[in-house]
Amino acid sequence: QCYQDLGDVGQAVSFLEQFLDLSKNAHPSNHARACCSLGVIYTKQHKFERAVTYFEKFFDVAKTLNDRRMLDVARVNLGIARGSARTGRYMEVVANDLNTLLQWKNVRMPIESK
Repeated sequence: QCYQDLGDVGQAVSFLEQFLDLSKNAHPSNHARACCSLGVIYTKQHKFERAVTYFEKFFDVAKTLNDRRMLDVARVNLGIARGSARTGRYMEVVANDLNTLLQWKNVRMPIESK
């Protein structure tokens, strides 16, 4: 958190990733929080696929801890990141590809990337 507050996000990511390796087996709740922090950082950077990866890990660990609040936070963050990851392609289709948009509205299947 300190490195993030100082604007050194790269250093924050580096230390969090090191912490993940160390905390994986010893402290699951700390491991979950580190995954969440990395997901938040990548979300702020609009790197949504990376954020989804870390929020999925956060969610998986949270499920094992019997911590309802942590599980709720993990579920919400993961949903936001997944939605954000898909929004770019959806907005591109809305703005530029009426035929694909109409097909999507008929079947509600995921819009494929070009």
